[in-house]
Amino acid sequence: MAELSRPPATPLIFAHRRVSSIPAREEIKEDQPHAFNGNLCPRGSDTVQVLVDTSILIATGAAHNINGVARFDGRYAGRAFTTQAIRDEINHRALNANPNIPTLASAAKRARDYLVKSGRVQVQNTPQTREFFSKMQLIHTKLRELAKARQPSGVTSSEMQKHAGEATLIAIAGLYSNPVLLTNDGGASLAAAAEDPSIKSLHFGDVLKEFVCQSKGELSLDQAKLAFIAACEASGIPFEAKPEDEDDFFTCGLTAGAEACLFCT
Repeated sequence: MAELSRPPATPLIFAHRRVSSIPAREEIKEDQPHAFNGNLCPRGSDTVQVLVDTSILIATGAAHNINGVARFDGRYAGRAFTTQAIRDEINHRALNANPNIPTLASAAKRARDYLVKSGRVQVQNTPQTREFFSKMQLIHTKLRELAKARQPSGVTSSEMQKHAGEATLIAIAGLYSNPVLLTNDGGASLAAAAEDPSIKSLHFGDVLKEFVCQSKGELSLDQAKLAFIAACEASGIPFEAKPEDEDDFFTCGLTAGAEACLFCT
């Protein structure tokens, strides 16, 4: 598995940057459902590094009808990364069945074993500095605030653990130039955009679209739609972020007879 081509990221890389070169942080609006960038950032890139959240791992494992974990590795080999906190979270989900989501544990186990334990998704060490942990704590607080705004009844301990994983991932993402965060969590996409506008977020629907285009017609529309249903059942995507027309979204323009595909060409 390929390693990062640059030195390990630490907050010191920002020491000599001019303030004017750092984008202004965006204000998070509590009524804003998400900040996914599927229609803005260059999906389909073969080189961009991606930071993978638990929700994406679960969705990929749930897309068993298309062998989602193998397709994920084929698409992002050598450029997919996560953190120790996400690794621990996916392991917890794999070991603890959820009666409300019957497919969750098996999906988590599938993704854990094939992608995380194998090293196909590489686990990045977090910088052991006071600056980094302070930054991570601020992001965690913002994620909790967003969750409370959406769940007035309170945030459970398992959700607290979930937000801790997302906080480490967003903090790591902020140390790279033009990173892409893969997550199904609308709050995580908002917190990432607020932390650094250059951090773009994509959800599993965008990932599945990449699978469709990469398959060159081998992955049918019906297969893609079934995979999306299974993924959403195990790891929900905000309703507002889902494609309005799934038939159009999960069809590669080239296989549909067009001269070009807006996504992959």
